Amino acid sequence: MPLLSNPPLADFLVRALVGGVLAAVVCGVVGTWVVI
Repeated sequence: MPLLSNPPLADFLVRALVGGVLAAVVCGVVGTWVVI
């Protein structure tokens, strides 16, 4: 995979993945409290 051999792009993908997971967790917790 040539995309993952490019360090800046791989770093961006890791940051995007971590950001997406954190956003999903926060939205899940906040959504639960909004419904309650």
